[in-house]
Amino acid sequence: MNAALQHLRTQGLEINSEDAARLSPLTHAHINVLGRYQFDVPEAIRQGGSRPLCNPNDLKEYDY
Repeated sequence: MNAALQHLRTQGLEINSEDAARLSPLTHAHINVLGRYQFDVPEAIRQGGSRPLCNPNDLKEYDY
């Protein structure tokens, strides 16, 4: 999340530090804290890379 926030800052977006302090992946419905996970991970990510970030202007509101 830090890499994503830094990317947004370099793009000129203002990130409210109070909002950033409350970010957590556990707020997403696809996270299962009690189970096992199976992921198909691209080779570039297995070697330590990151996936490309999306443009926040392209995001749509989702129902979780």
